[in-house]
Amino acid sequence: MWQCWVMFYIGLWILASGIMYGGSIKFSNIVFGGLIVILSLWAGIKARKR
Repeated sequence: MWQCWVMFYIGLWILASGIMYGGSIKFSNIVFGGLIVILSLWAGIKARKR
């Protein structure tokens, strides 16, 4: 279960780096980080219910 929350924070880190640093990969960092955040949050909530 803790792995889901680690992935959540990694996703936040990727998302924030896309917003803060920008550059040519800004859009992909935002999309990829957001996807990781959403999926890991969903997995963490599902794991907690079990």
